[in-house]
Amino acid sequence: MLFALFVVLSISPVTRNLEATGRLRRVQEELKEQKATTESLQGDVAEAKSLDYIEIEARKQRLVAPGEILYLMTTDNDENEVRYRVRALQSLDEAWERVERMLHSTQD
Repeated sequence: MLFALFVVLSISPVTRNLEATGRLRRVQEELKEQKATTESLQGDVAEAKSLDYIEIEARKQRLVAPGEILYLMTTDNDENEVRYRVRALQSLDEAWERVERMLHSTQD
């Protein structure tokens, strides 16, 4: 009887220890996943702060840098897709030459 009482009393701490060990492993796995997510997000933040990323996002919104010309090109397909090209001007003289050519081509 005393042996049975000893076995019953010793089972309770053992089960609690096993449960605590299981919880600890789950929390450690969750922490590991959270650290990986944090590192990934820190990489995204660092990339978003770079000038290259800012330029890519600005180009997606069809913004151009000073001295560039934005050309919109449409197609005849059903998708109504609009493509654009950006070309940097070499000088202000080149810009005026382009304007003059456009004006002369519309007068003909």
